[in-house]
Amino acid sequence: MKKNAKLIGILWLVSFMFLAFALFIFFAVESSLGIGCIVAGILGFVALAGLAPFSKKQHKTKEQTEAMQREIDFALEYIERGEYPPIVPAGLQHPIMLQANEKLLFFSSATRLITKNKAVGRTASGGGVRVRVAKGVSVGSGSGSSRTIYNDVTTRYPGQFAITTERMIFISGREGFETKLNKISSLVTHTDGITVQIGAKAYMLAVPLCQLIKPLIDLAITKG
Repeated sequence: MKKNAKLIGILWLVSFMFLAFALFIFFAVESSLGIGCIVAGILGFVALAGLAPFSKKQHKTKEQTEAMQREIDFALEYIERGEYPPIVPAGLQHPIMLQANEKLLFFSSATRLITKNKAVGRTASGGGVRVRVAKGVSVGSGSGSSRTIYNDVTTRYPGQFAITTERMIFISGREGFETKLNKISSLVTHTDGITVQIGAKAYMLAVPLCQLIKPLIDLAITKG
């Protein structure tokens, strides 16, 4: 990112020198050529002005990613030593009803993703298409017989996700669930979430710091 900032600084300098040269051409040599150079220089400045916020946003995103990776690495060091990492702040207010000798290991906002194959429109035999735009409302063209168009539609259910020494819990107004850790058949970690298989049912969740979830569960099961 420092290289990008340096490159933008160089481009600013080049654009300024080009604009200064254009002004010299305009006043000392040929006005028409100078006007063209001035316009080109101004456009260069405008383009660089647009790049500056983008570069700052990229820098902020990279800093956030690096901070998150440091937090993950810090927690993994504890887990490798067979210790629970202190990733849940002391005194954190949470809605989990902990049982005797049960400890909260992980707590975060999360989103459950449920994908279902649903009807999204209809096609007419004459080539027309009818598409649903709202509940009970559809628009289309063509006439004659038609068939329903199906496609995968993903619905997001926000909530809170927790791992304790005994349970995995997803709290949500809709589609919440809870399971004992020893009932989990498999857990796959993705870039920004996990897929948990519990018996015959799979649950997909978007969770921050998801790289810690499986190691934490493995450690909790090992400790018993």
